[in-house]
Amino acid sequence: MKNIELKIRLPEAVKEWLAARAEANDRSMTAEVNRILKAAQAAETHTGAAQ
Repeated sequence: MKNIELKIRLPEAVKEWLAARAEANDRSMTAEVNRILKAAQAAETHTGAAQ
């Protein structure tokens, strides 16, 4: 699988939440974002609903 770079703008509070979550789960912020997005994708696939 090819990785791409995606730059996004986040509110500071969201970045802080993400950093804390990544640290608590012993992952990088990139790995944490991937985990969150994959879980959302799986949930969407199972329910058939896009938000």
